[in-house]
This record gives sequence, C-alpha cells and structure tokens, in this order.
Amino acid sequence: MIIAQIQVRRKHGGLFLFEMPLLAMRLLLLSAALLLAPVLLIAGLALGMNPLRVLPALWRIFAAIKGTHIEFADCNRSVVVQIA
Repeated sequence: MIIAQIQVRRKHGGLFLFEMPLLAMRLLLLSAALLLAPVLLIAGLALGMNPLRVLPALWRIFAAIKGTHIEFADCNRSVVVQIA
C-alpha cells in the first residue's frame, strides 16, 4: 500500500508521526482541486492560457506525486514529508 507520511521532530525530543494512505490523500486533494478549478480556469483565461493544455499538465503533476521526499528544518524542529 502506498503511504504518505509526515514526521515532525522537535530538537529536544518529541516526535509527531502522521501516516495516510495515498488514495485517501488523493481524494482530499481532488476535492480541494474541484473547489479551486473555477478560480484557476478564470485566472488561466485572464492570462491567455489554453485550459485544454493546462489541465493535462496539472494531472500529470498530480499523478507523479509518488516517490516525493521533502525535508525542511529550522533550529527548533525538522519536518519530513515522504510519499512512498
């Protein structure tokens, strides 16, 4: 099963781990995308973009999320987002 995992580690102990199946994450993202679609469509048309070329490109980006590994940190905590 493909899992999205988010880890937040504090400098002085404490670990927060959140795991979610990728299918559930995609359903959440898809619902957000459907809500934002009209706004993005109007913005794209205002900027002169062809929506028939933009939508497949966005879908390819959305489908390629598997294998993403993102890490960032500051002096107090570090965050790791991994989709495997």
